[in-house]
Amino acid sequence: MEEEAISTGMIHVAVGVQGVHCIITITDNGRGLPEVPSEKLFEPYVTHRERGTGLGLAIAQRIAGDHGGSLTLHDNEDVGACAKLILPLGQDEQNNTMTETLRHDA
Repeated sequence: MEEEAISTGMIHVAVGVQGVHCIITITDNGRGLPEVPSEKLFEPYVTHRERGTGLGLAIAQRIAGDHGGSLTLHDNEDVGACAKLILPLGQDEQNNTMTETLRHDA
């Protein structure tokens, strides 16, 4: 049964709030990250896919940084990889309070 679960691709997305940050964690059970230094994964035009451009992770990291957040990647202990996006929650300037809006369109 375990072998069947590994052959079926799965992606798990978790969203939570920790202090003044929203944390979005995306994990999968795929083959994991390429065996290169982690900083290389975010370099523009570096790709490990046959038809990749090498821009996706560079752009995602830049957008996260532009919004005061961060994007990190690591391999899971058993199988697959994990991406963690940390973003600051918005601040209501008028009331000086933290606000959070979460929408889910089904």
